Amino acid sequence: MSKHVMMSVKDFFNEALKIIEKAESRGIQLRIMGALGVYVNVMDNDDCLKLYESLGRLSKGRLTFTDLDLVGYRKQSKAIESTFRELGYKSDDYINAIFSDKRLIYYHPNNYFTVDIFFSPLEFNHTIDLGKDPEKGRLKLAYPTLSLADMILLKLQIHEINRKDLVDLVVLLASHELSLEEERGKINVKRIAEVLCSDWGFWYDATNNLKLLEGYIHKQIEDETMFMFKNILETTLEKIENIKKVIDETPKSKEWIKRSEIGTKKRWYNVVEEI
Repeated sequence: MSKHVMMSVKDFFNEALKIIEKAESRGIQLRIMGALGVYVNVMDNDDCLKLYESLGRLSKGRLTFTDLDLVGYRKQSKAIESTFRELGYKSDDYINAIFSDKRLIYYHPNNYFTVDIFFSPLEFNHTIDLGKDPEKGRLKLAYPTLSLADMILLKLQIHEINRKDLVDLVVLLASHELSLEEERGKINVKRIAEVLCSDWGFWYDATNNLKLLEGYIHKQIEDETMFMFKNILETTLEKIENIKKVIDETPKSKEWIKRSEIGTKKRWYNVVEEI
């Protein structure tokens, strides 16, 4: 088991980067997701870092980290295992034997944190397919994290979204421009819309989450202590409106239409079991 270690976000990022770079040197694609992935995508934007702190997700550059979430390809699992052994990480042999087709778990050499490596497709409340082939998959679109669109999809797929996930969505949207294609440093709204418009259940939870996000942002705008962020928050609301518009205008798949006829009479999300 990993310890509950307090370390600066930058130190934690450096630890993660050592893993990513070691893997990359061996032709292995691993990308950061989760809380650290959000931080990495906003760390160069001072205004958004201040917003992150004001919303209570970041405190003077520190967070209590217990795990590092990475994503890779099952095709490279053996090479991933070899890389972690070389870095001195300890394997969770029991979990890795049972779930090796979906994920791997390793522990920091000093037990500071756990590394959870998930394989594409990511199967949580809803499925996000990043491809299976390192040469053709989506991991090569960004570095060292997942693409921004996929980072946002990971938040929108949560069936019971909580405050910290809403905060993460706020800062991701606030700190990046929207695009209708893959552009480094921009959010590909077309990717988000195409995923949602092929899966009714995903669309249902994601669009509900966008409504919750709008409500959360409106509350922050009304909060006098958040006055200095009013312009950023209002611009973020405009981006959400643009995202919703693209989703609405994107043609729905036959599967989406067929599933929409059943609606919520049948469970539309996967139940994620904790390991």
